[in-house]
Amino acid sequence: IVKEQFKGPKDVDTNTQVTVCLKGKTDSPLASIDKGVVVTSIHLDATNERKRVGQLRRCLHRARNFRSKEDELEPISTLIVGDYNQEFCTGSCVSAFLGDGKPGKLVEDADMSRECAASRRLENNQEPTAQQLKEWRDLYDETYEATRDMCASLKRVPTCETRSAYDHDVAADDGGNQVMGQWRLDHLLYTSGTLEPVRHWATLESDVESCTIG
Repeated sequence: IVKEQFKGPKDVDTNTQVTVCLKGKTDSPLASIDKGVVVTSIHLDATNERKRVGQLRRCLHRARNFRSKEDELEPISTLIVGDYNQEFCTGSCVSAFLGDGKPGKLVEDADMSRECAASRRLENNQEPTAQQLKEWRDLYDETYEATRDMCASLKRVPTCETRSAYDHDVAADDGGNQVMGQWRLDHLLYTSGTLEPVRHWATLESDVESCTIG
């Protein structure tokens, strides 16, 4: 485990973000991992997209703190895993962190509006106000630019849904039975320039029972 040379804010919330840098042990099969891999376990805010963006930006800043002065300009392998409380759909501000994310001007208004409404937990068919949508676009653009300024290129391991529960946005049937819904809330992000996933576990797509009963 490598000690962090911390240079960021002192009020890091270790209840929602825990970071370590791991190096391969000398004379072991992992000896080639001599620069280290920064692994962060997170639990992002459940309702506030700006807080989610801030937490993810802090993850990237902290990863840079583990680099030595000699390697200051070199990318460091980074994994950010956990409960994001977001599905990373097009138009969400956290999707701007991804290397294949689009500049805000190329994202459709419908996508921005849908994700803004979902994040704000607006009622069905209720559209965000013009001011809310402007703030959302501004946050998206800010996130996109900041990620590129940090030369961070992240990809998401293509896992599927990880949560199953009653979908309160769908009306119950005539018998009063509520519909079960599934959401893709848990993710693994990695630096695509230094890491490449070989395989990953299945999620709820292979668990019919959990999809049925929650």
